[in-house]
Amino acid sequence: MLLAILRKLFKPLTYLRIKHKQKFYIDWVLPAIIGAVLTAIFVSSPVQIKLLGQGSLVSLVNGLLQILIGFFVASLAAVATFQREGLDDVMVGKAPTLKGDKITRRQFVCYMFGYLALVSIALYFCGGLTELTIGLLKVVITEKYELFKYSSIFIYLSVVANLILTTMLALYYLTDRIVRDNTVSPVLAEPEQE
Repeated sequence: MLLAILRKLFKPLTYLRIKHKQKFYIDWVLPAIIGAVLTAIFVSSPVQIKLLGQGSLVSLVNGLLQILIGFFVASLAAVATFQREGLDDVMVGKAPTLKGDKITRRQFVCYMFGYLALVSIALYFCGGLTELTIGLLKVVITEKYELFKYSSIFIYLSVVANLILTTMLALYYLTDRIVRDNTVSPVLAEPEQE
């Protein structure tokens, strides 16, 4: 029963199981590169970059997340109920797949906005919890604190990068693909291979 409840609560993470070559780069490769570059800048910067507290990176990101969570949930509701011909057809070109089945544009966009909302909520609470418990973490993790700190920064920045890139993909779908005739191939589509 607990497993069934957890599956329902974390269903938006199904978005990560959707397979497509371009999506893999947006979900994993680019966020990891951006996270690594930003972490390197953070570590090697001669000027200390404030990570926690008033006016810090986490504070700024959490301020933005407060707005984005509502936008993502509203977008999910709009796409789920939007009536437009072709929205429930399989995507043209090399369609993304879920468990081996090609998915519709509505399915893809709904999973995407559900994922964005869940990740935003998780980031918001992780950032807030870190701010509240940083003193305790420094005491508990004494020997490996620096490693823990920089690993956490890399993960946090990679997830923020993933959120930004996926939001940009979502905006692409809302501004272009969802309103375009489904028979017209997207500009960035890869040619179908036979």
